[in-house]
Amino acid sequence: MKIDRPDQSNKSAEFVKLSLREVLQVSGGDKNPSCWMACPCPERKDRCGHDCPGISTALSSDPVLYPLEIRIAPLVYELSKMRVFQPCWSCEGHETGTGALWKLPQIWFYVGAEIQARLMADALRTLLGNRAIASEWEVAITRSASDDPETTYCLKPVAGETVKLDQLQRDLSILTEQLPETIRQQARTMLAAMN
Repeated sequence: MKIDRPDQSNKSAEFVKLSLREVLQVSGGDKNPSCWMACPCPERKDRCGHDCPGISTALSSDPVLYPLEIRIAPLVYELSKMRVFQPCWSCEGHETGTGALWKLPQIWFYVGAEIQARLMADALRTLLGNRAIASEWEVAITRSASDDPETTYCLKPVAGETVKLDQLQRDLSILTEQLPETIRQQARTMLAAMN
């Protein structure tokens, strides 16, 4: 069976192009997400980056009760820095007392356009295909608050993987270093194909 693509109006194609350009234009730069917050790190002007010890509190909306966990904070930082992904919840993953995987590492986030979530999913497939990451990761729609009309996406390992938490957390480090640029590469490729 073949299913034709839906008709795209010029307006929707232009919105997609604008959303792709947004990924390229606002990614990185001198202004990092914690620089416009009251960061507790005294060296923040000299050392604003995902390795700053203050990011786990600077990026949390409730830093006293809910600071970001240490192993997930760098990736949350890098996604926030891109300015198109708005993380709203994260977990670094946890094991049971016997060492079995209990909670998967994951980041929940919002985007301004669904194409941006697709770019992340495509980038994850590229990183897996290049053997940069050991486990398959995905972008899925997740459950959010019933009073929140926005779609919440989730970056997480594919459920059912028989992998240990330490491997998933090694993947987190690689995603921190490589995912943003791979997303930008996906945006450049898609934009070139649309022009």
